[in-house]
Amino acid sequence: MATTPIDAVSLAAARKRYEGMTLEQIFEDLDDRNGPTQDPRSRMDMAQTIRDETLKNQARAAMENDQEFRAEYVRPDGQGQITDAVHARAFMLAGRCTVTLVSKRTGTRFTFRISKPRPKFEGEVDNGFRFVSVLNGPDNTSQYAYFGFIRPNGIFFHGGAKAKVREDAPSSKAFAWAWQKLASGVLPDSMEIWHSGRCGRCGRRLTVPSSIASGLGPECAGILEGGL
Repeated sequence: MATTPIDAVSLAAARKRYEGMTLEQIFEDLDDRNGPTQDPRSRMDMAQTIRDETLKNQARAAMENDQEFRAEYVRPDGQGQITDAVHARAFMLAGRCTVTLVSKRTGTRFTFRISKPRPKFEGEVDNGFRFVSVLNGPDNTSQYAYFGFIRPNGIFFHGGAKAKVREDAPSSKAFAWAWQKLASGVLPDSMEIWHSGRCGRCGRRLTVPSSIASGLGPECAGILEGGL
């Protein structure tokens, strides 16, 4: 009984058939399909070729997905868009976040810094209290004005007499409204949330799509999920 030559196997079909298989599994499948009369070295060479092509194809697909993600959700300056309320709230409470809220209707935007208090002593446990400030000058690293705080129970309050921004100011009202929505698990269709391209907990640059999507690096996300 004649057998199909190894070199006649379509690589395009092979990529789909053998995706996720190890080299040994590909070799065994080729052996079963093409019969024991084929030269073992030829079968192994073909298995290696298929495996290499499959890995290349997976790498290309991952790169294309990453490029598509970045084209839609990442700006040239590294800022990334958070698209669900759960990730947005976790990011904003992480302790060291810079977040920009954008109105889709008017294009108005405000950038806020939400930070935990400086520790009074080494090893002090984070109590969940957060200060909220708004960018009010051209220097986005230092020109922030304090106007409120988020208590450990997740409720936002205006800072009263200590606030540098009035409660009825557009930025203050925008944050209060947005936070109320996010705290209830809703990201309004009329609003976009963008992070600065850095982890909301440690401040390191975010690089992988999953981290850009949440605003948290893998290690910090794991720590926060663990309740630390």
